[in-house]
Amino acid sequence: MPKLAVHSVAARVVECLFLELPSKSVLPLKQEFYGPHFSLFVQDLKSAPTLKTILETATTETQREAAMKFVKEILTKGMTKSFYGYTYFQELLAEYLDVADSGDIRMMASNVVDHSIHLLSTRSGAKAVASFASFATPKDRKRICKSLKGYTASSLLHKDAYLALLRLIQVTDDTVSINKSVLNEILTAPADEDQSSKSHPMLGLATSEYASKLFLMLLVEDDEARSKYFDPYERSVLEAEASVKENGKLIPTSKKDGSLRRKELCAHISESLEKLCTDHATELLTSLPGSRVLKEFYHATGSESVAHAVVAACEKGLAEDPDIFEDVVGHRTIKNIILSDEGRDNPVFSNAFFAAFSDRLSDVVQSNRGAFVVSALLRVPSVKTKVSKSLNRMKKQITSLSEGGGPTAGYEALVKALKS
Repeated sequence: MPKLAVHSVAARVVECLFLELPSKSVLPLKQEFYGPHFSLFVQDLKSAPTLKTILETATTETQREAAMKFVKEILTKGMTKSFYGYTYFQELLAEYLDVADSGDIRMMASNVVDHSIHLLSTRSGAKAVASFASFATPKDRKRICKSLKGYTASSLLHKDAYLALLRLIQVTDDTVSINKSVLNEILTAPADEDQSSKSHPMLGLATSEYASKLFLMLLVEDDEARSKYFDPYERSVLEAEASVKENGKLIPTSKKDGSLRRKELCAHISESLEKLCTDHATELLTSLPGSRVLKEFYHATGSESVAHAVVAACEKGLAEDPDIFEDVVGHRTIKNIILSDEGRDNPVFSNAFFAAFSDRLSDVVQSNRGAFVVSALLRVPSVKTKVSKSLNRMKKQITSLSEGGGPTAGYEALVKALKS
């Protein structure tokens, strides 16, 4: 297998073996990638071996060094023949980077980063690019950007590639370079796109489960709040500490403060994001990924134009069937935007919302979900008294609804808020 895996023609056969055969059938074949010490007497394998598990089962330091050397030789031969597009090669590369020391990763990065775009087809390949971005020199990070030129939007929309791009943006100190070579690509529509389309070029990204995380990573300042938008695997990549040893000391590979980097990047896309949230408030309100971007943009900026656009969307949505306040995503988004006003000196959205719906709060609380929205209004000091006064004549009805059949959690929250 080690010889076949680095042969110009046989590598295609190896790729087909790993892609087409049942995983149980290829486990013994994969074991050969770690050297004869671990393949000659292999028993039935219950799970797929990795370089990390191999090193953990090795009985001596000599065996560990031999395994690392054996895998590195396969990777080196594969790199000289540009096998970056093969799945098995990407997986083996990611396994090696997972256990290699930072200095070794940095040295390998200089030979690989020009081929970054070819590695992004799988989760393992994307993880490898993220690892190179973490430990590479500033010059090599620019080479990664150059490799991805023209593919920013498509990479962000890809179920695996987006994570490598997020890590690259997160660790690169040269924000001017990131703005020019990466972010500028998502601010304008592609030249071949139908110019009659009125959609904002970032709408598809903001409503994508994967691409929207770029905006969330940049908009949310609080580390704990930001981490809630990422799953454990994403956090393991994005929150990993990256340092290299120089003169016996560990030196961070990124020297700029993370919060400063986010502010500089946000400043570059803020105007376009505001226009997106203003022009497409309805689409964002009812999209789970989009609603997060909308809420966090308003939370970060308190934008008046976005606040009034969302209120206008709510007024239009109230007349639809089902109305916006009954939408499973929409009502929660409106509630969260209101709650973000709770500690704000100038709660633009809450004031505008009450001004628009002061005479129609009874229509909003016709549904259990709408009651959640109104209960949130009672937590904003500037409108609490006015909202409570508007609901006085409905107290009996709201109490009755909270005790009736069907979902009642929203009515119960509203009754509790009125009492407080």
